[in-house]
Amino acid sequence: MEFEKKKAPVRTRRFLGEILVDVGAITLDNLAEALKINKATGKKIGQALVEMGMADDLDVATALSQQLSIPLIDIDELDIHDEVISLVPPEIVKIHLVVPVARDPVSITLVMANPLDMRAIDDVRFATQLRVEVALASEADVISAIEKYYPGESFLNANAFKNSGEDQKLVIFSTRKKEEEDKNKDEDLLNLSGKPPVVRFTNAILSDAIKLKASDIHVEPRRKSVVIRYRIDGVMREIMQTERKIHSGMVTRIKVLSSMDISVRRAPQDGKFQVQFGNDRIDIRVSTLPTKYGEKITMRILNAVGAPDSIEQLDFSEQSLEKLKEAISRPQGIVLITGPTGSGKTTTLYTCLKSVMSPKVNIITLENPIEYELEGITQVEINPKQGLSFADGLRSVLRQDPDILLVGEIRDKETATIAFHAAQTGHLVLSTLHTNSALATISRLQDLGIEPFQISSILNAVVSQRLVRRLCENCKQEKPLDDSLRNTLPPNLTQQESKKFWSAEGCDYCNSTGYVGRVAIHEVLHITPSIRELIIEGKNIKEIERAAVASGFINLTADGVSKALNGLTTLSEIYRVAPHSSEDTVESDEIETTGIESESKNLNTQPVQSNTRPTSDESSESKKILLVDDEQFMLQFLQGVLQGEGYLVNTAVNGVEGLKIAEQEIPDLIITDYKMPEMDGVQMVLKLRSISSTSNIPTIILTGVDDVDSEIEGLKSGADDYLIKPINARKLIARVNRLLERQATPRSFSRSY
Repeated sequence: MEFEKKKAPVRTRRFLGEILVDVGAITLDNLAEALKINKATGKKIGQALVEMGMADDLDVATALSQQLSIPLIDIDELDIHDEVISLVPPEIVKIHLVVPVARDPVSITLVMANPLDMRAIDDVRFATQLRVEVALASEADVISAIEKYYPGESFLNANAFKNSGEDQKLVIFSTRKKEEEDKNKDEDLLNLSGKPPVVRFTNAILSDAIKLKASDIHVEPRRKSVVIRYRIDGVMREIMQTERKIHSGMVTRIKVLSSMDISVRRAPQDGKFQVQFGNDRIDIRVSTLPTKYGEKITMRILNAVGAPDSIEQLDFSEQSLEKLKEAISRPQGIVLITGPTGSGKTTTLYTCLKSVMSPKVNIITLENPIEYELEGITQVEINPKQGLSFADGLRSVLRQDPDILLVGEIRDKETATIAFHAAQTGHLVLSTLHTNSALATISRLQDLGIEPFQISSILNAVVSQRLVRRLCENCKQEKPLDDSLRNTLPPNLTQQESKKFWSAEGCDYCNSTGYVGRVAIHEVLHITPSIRELIIEGKNIKEIERAAVASGFINLTADGVSKALNGLTTLSEIYRVAPHSSEDTVESDEIETTGIESESKNLNTQPVQSNTRPTSDESSESKKILLVDDEQFMLQFLQGVLQGEGYLVNTAVNGVEGLKIAEQEIPDLIITDYKMPEMDGVQMVLKLRSISSTSNIPTIILTGVDDVDSEIEGLKSGADDYLIKPINARKLIARVNRLLERQATPRSFSRSY
């Protein structure tokens, strides 16, 4: 049976991009570029055009006024009374970029840069208890009016870091030598950087990031703002946006602390300084990068107490731990740690060094830079600008009578050759290499010019590792595994119905993320006699893997599944960093014979990914579901669950995009998040119900807030069901099936999914 294709209704409102093209503000090519950014990042079309410099914010405001039939006004021509200004608190004005300009007994007129910001309207309505009438102005004019009518505190002194800064007792130790300062502009910048607001703001960012255990701080200049982002537990998190004028002073402040040249703004620079936070002395490594809107700063936070004292604290399984201990206890040979940037390789190296440190051995390290200082060993910092490369340094330290060498990274043929020569002549060498897996290291070494006979005789072991987020012990909950994820597990594990996994619920302790800290997953390739023979014979990776599996090799994914079973992390976290299917793994029939005998041993098979997509015959009968959510992870999770049940799925990242797709494609069911940028789930459902072609589409609203009033509001808007996050997959499928069974007439999408 063929589905009847429904004709999309005629649009009565023109798109913003079309208006800007018609008035000559932008070209069709400009619009195409902005649409790409909108699709990739979810940014509004107007915002993308302004940030790219293709349109002025006044052009965008004029087009919005025409599109939305909202009056565009010039705030500079208005004389706003103090009684009107006092109605709206400064916090709301500065957070949402709005200005009250007039009022009558029942309403207040609000000038906005973004008239679709319903949260701003709701906040003003709540604060004033008046109906809100909206007018429009350019963002620059709104900011100018705020600075005029709300003097005093600068934006940078808003509440983002209210409890950071001074009360954290952050002490900064600059490595900068006292020099005569340059004249003119540089002198002015130094004066600006010394002003208390800039100093307090920079210190607040540092102390806040350390308190949150961030590994990196990113200061990113945009066209009219500065974005502060932290990397916490391996994931980037936007902390705040502040005013653009603070950027130059903040950059200069950090450059002065890091002993950088403040007059150089068009070339990258590197530097470092130290801070004392409580009892901890912490190194801050700084990098600057010139961009279109100014210098971007990245600060890496290095806590010297971060490396554990023994490898027993590194989350290795019992079997992998014994293999690593045996490898580093040998008097000679090479042990390599592999993995991407930020996977904890340096921490593992230092911990291995701590395990073998003794007054009886001479240990020398070559690093770029020295991340942790260790008493009792000689540490050398590589400096290519002064002619000291890893290869040159390695040649020199071999004349220093070392027993154990740590080489920060093997990155070229020369360094690899010298390192293998050192290991062959009676030294134990520890180093890192960038490969995707332990087995891939063998091919990589051959690419670097190391002969197979050298690899087989000198290489002791290879450790490949990743870091995943650790479940919060305060709020994690044990739950049965969803069917869609269960199908990705090794067959023998899925037969053990008693096995349960854990979910990240979220609480105040973990900032509602469900995770605190990180845990490592590993695979340790121990070079056994049988593997040595295969390497010499030039066998391929698949044959070497079979031999490794037979000797008890546990791959990354299997080690991660074991840790998920033990409640340390979630299965979705494992699959985020370690693939659960690969062309280079053992065939599925061989995997089934290997078996899984325990959670910590012999969990050495690569999980088999079952193909849950329907066949072409089944697809013609499948229902079509539209997912609308601004969280990419949630979209991927829901898409996997629904596709596992045979549904065809399309996605949108905000309500505006979702409404557009729904009008064009007419899905069988829509699942939308409550809180989203541009248009939230309730507004979207209201719009759907007002359009004849979409008025009868069953709709489910998802929310992370368990609030009765919100649920009532969602149901009043016309939603058919309402689910609280985190979503239980079985419950979701049951609700979806129930709603779809009510449909009298099937619908079809006009394009393939």
